[in-house]
Amino acid sequence: CVQSCSFGPLTWSCDGNTK
Repeated sequence: CVQSCSFGPLTWSCDGNTK
């Protein structure tokens, strides 16, 4: 999979994982 990280105001998702 491609490692893509998206940072949001509340939650962030990286490589299809959300924390």
